[in-house]
Amino acid sequence: MMNRQNALLVIVTLMTLCASCQLQEPVWEISRTVTVVAERSAPDNGKQYLQIYYENTGQDTIEQIKYELIKLHGTKADTAIRIIEPQKVLLPAERHIVARQVGQAPADFDAVTVGKVWVIKTS
Repeated sequence: MMNRQNALLVIVTLMTLCASCQLQEPVWEISRTVTVVAERSAPDNGKQYLQIYYENTGQDTIEQIKYELIKLHGTKADTAIRIIEPQKVLLPAERHIVARQVGQAPADFDAVTVGKVWVIKTS
């Protein structure tokens, strides 16, 4: 039978192993080679929607993209952070459109632009 010291040693060892096995947070890097463009879409049944394009102009392979979406309403600006998770890894020289969600509200902004862009590169 195990005595208390041995049992405590086993518990501490298991806790140390579990702590070292935890997943690491992904590293977001500011990107100059991934371009995100936001604009109004062409009219669809008389309504325009937000359309997002993204393109990898560099040599890195990208897993995720995070960007600042800035909507202008008169003199006010609303900023939101959005994440794009491509259905497949974004290879160099690829361009895609973010699919419009079912029930997406029509564009209610005067202008739209994109600020900073961050990426998670594949290892």
